[in-house]
Amino acid sequence: MNNKKLNPTLHIILFVAMIILSFITLFPVFYTVFGSFKLTNEILTSGKLLPQSPTLANFIKAWVNINFFQYTLNSVIVCISAVAGTVILSSMTAFVLDRRPALKGNKFIFAMYTASIFISLPVVTIYPIFKIMVDTGLNKSLLGLIVTSMMGGASYIFMIQSYLRGIPKEIDEAAIVDGCGFFRLYVIIIMPVIKPILATVALLHFRSTWNSYLMPSILSVGNDAIKTLTVAIVELKSSGMEATDTGLMLAGSVISIVPMIVVYIFANKNMMSGLTSGAVKG
Repeated sequence: MNNKKLNPTLHIILFVAMIILSFITLFPVFYTVFGSFKLTNEILTSGKLLPQSPTLANFIKAWVNINFFQYTLNSVIVCISAVAGTVILSSMTAFVLDRRPALKGNKFIFAMYTASIFISLPVVTIYPIFKIMVDTGLNKSLLGLIVTSMMGGASYIFMIQSYLRGIPKEIDEAAIVDGCGFFRLYVIIIMPVIKPILATVALLHFRSTWNSYLMPSILSVGNDAIKTLTVAIVELKSSGMEATDTGLMLAGSVISIVPMIVVYIFANKNMMSGLTSGAVKG
C-alpha cells in the first residue's frame, strides 16, 4: 500500500528532474541557435534569448566571406570516407577474430587491441602519425585526414564482435558447404545480418570524425584548402576582427551542428537497434 502511495509522487519528482536536466543540457544549444540570428551588438547588450531583429547576415558572411562552404565540403568528404573505411576494417577484423579464433597470431592481435583501449592513443601517437603523413606527402591533401581518421577503433571491433557472437556459426558452416569462401561468407552472409551494429558504428564514428579537431588542425597548418569545419570555427576566436564577431562564431557552430542532427535523425533507429541487440546477444 505504501509503495502505491509513493509511486505517483516519485514519478512526479523524476519527471520534474528530467525536465530540469533536459533544460540544462539543451540550453547551450538553444542559445547558440537563437544567437546565430543576432548581430554581435545585440548578443552583447541584450539579455533576451530570442532575437529582437532576426537576421541571416551571420550565415551569409560565414558561408561566403569565411569560405565555410569549402570547409563543410571538406568535413563531409573526410567523414563519409573515414566512416566507410572504419566500418569495413572494423567489421572485417571482428569477423576474423570471432570466426577464426585458432588463427595464428589471433590472440596476440586481440590482446593488442584490448591494451590500446587503456592508452590515450591521440596523445601518444600524434607525432608518429604526423611524421608518417609528412614523409609520405599525405599531409598536403584530404587523403591524409581520411587515413588518420580511420585509425584506432578498438571499441568498434569489440562492439561488432559482441554482436557476431549472437549469430549461430551453423550459418557459416551451411554457407561453406554450399561452396561459399571465407571472404564471400563475410560479404554476402555476415554483413547483411550485422547491419544494425554497423549502422551504430557508422553513426558513432561520424560524430567523432565530424567533431575531431586535434589532428585536422595540425595537418591543415598552412594549407587552408584541407581545413575542416571544426578547425575553421575554432580559428575564428583568434583570427583578428572575427575574434569579436560572436554572431559569426555562433552561426558557424550552427552550421556544424546541423549535419550531425540530420544524420542522427535518420540513423537513430538503427543505432538503438544495434546497441540493444548487441547487448542482448553478447
